[in-house]
Amino acid sequence: MTANEKIKDIIKKSGKTQQEIADLMGISKRTLDTKLYRGGFYTEELIQVANCLGFKLAFINDEEQIIFDTSDITNIEN
Repeated sequence: MTANEKIKDIIKKSGKTQQEIADLMGISKRTLDTKLYRGGFYTEELIQVANCLGFKLAFINDEEQIIFDTSDITNIEN
């Protein structure tokens, strides 16, 4: 399952519509549809989707779990 398919599945299981998620993100449903079907989410957008659904975006490795949420986004180092 691709990341976009997983996001679509999570949205569907959440009981929220794609329109509701788009509204919460401040984008059009068409823009959200494009991102869901073609990819192209920015990190900030993935965090927004996660927050809208009551999740946190996490990158996990074998040694530690690193969680990014909206308050952490300015702390991301390149």
